[in-house]
Formats: sequence, structure tokens, C-alpha cells
Amino acid sequence: MILIIKLEDLPPMPRNRSHMLTISQKRPMNIKTPLCREFEKDVTSRMNEFKAQSIKFKESFDPKKNYISAEYYIFTPRDQLFTLEEKISAKSVDLDAHKTLQDTIFKCIGLDDKLIREVRYFSPISHNGKWNFVIIYKLENLCSLTNTSTSIQSLTKLMNNDSMSFALL
Repeated sequence: MILIIKLEDLPPMPRNRSHMLTISQKRPMNIKTPLCREFEKDVTSRMNEFKAQSIKFKESFDPKKNYISAEYYIFTPRDQLFTLEEKISAKSVDLDAHKTLQDTIFKCIGLDDKLIREVRYFSPISHNGKWNFVIIYKLENLCSLTNTSTSIQSLTKLMNNDSMSFALL
């Protein structure tokens, strides 16, 4: 089962703009900014368009058989991605710009985003000059995650080998 969500003309909400540090009862706390709350309202409203597909996706999910993989395509306006010298701009958004979006979408779907075990990010140039998102969530076979974990365990053992040296290429 695949759920594809397309959100056009939606500026990203990177972590450094979504939360602010405040002091409450003499201890620091991170709270959502007003800008973040507006972003969440906007995304929640837009998710009504995907309600039927979201319900099917949730109903198809079996925690004993599935995990979720995610692909985020963050279409970035050229002037935000590159400087005049064609270098990646400081105005380009960190790849954590998906987190508030992901949290909001999964709240609308009715699933916990901790079920996402595999993530890929892409940041192509937007052809309409606006910020656009295409998000693809897939139900994956839990057995394939177990096989991947075995490979990761082997890699971890290899990296923890004291006699091994690494070279920078």
C-alpha cells in the first residue's frame, strides 16, 4: 500500500523556526511557535483532500507485518536553493524541514510517526518557483527490516573492531 501526498505552495517549517525555548517554572522548555501552529492548521486542512487514501493506508497497516518507509521530495525554489554563484545557499532549508510536516500528517492519519523506519530525502528544484512537497509513504514488509538490521549489526561489529583503521577518500 502506498500513500502519496502532494502539497503545493507550502513553505517548509524547519526545526529552528518551529520551536522556541522558554522558561516555565524555572526550567527550560521548547514550545511551538505561532508560525508552527499556523503551519499545522494549514497542513491539517489540506489533508482533508487525502482523507480516503489515509483511511485505506491506516486500515492496511498491520504492526505485526509492516513498517513504514518515507520519501520526501522538497521542491525548492531556485533562488532559495542556489546563490548567484550557483552554490548551495544559506537560505536553503535543512533536511529537518519535514519533521513538523510528518508529525502533522501522521496525526491526521491516526498513526504514530515512530512507525517510519526508513527515510529518504530529495530536494529538486521547483519548476513553478514555489515550495512544494511530494511525500510517499509505503507499507513495507517487516521481514525486510529484520534483514536490514542484521546487515547493520554486522557493520556495527566491523566499526567497533579496534584493529580496523579507516581512510578518508
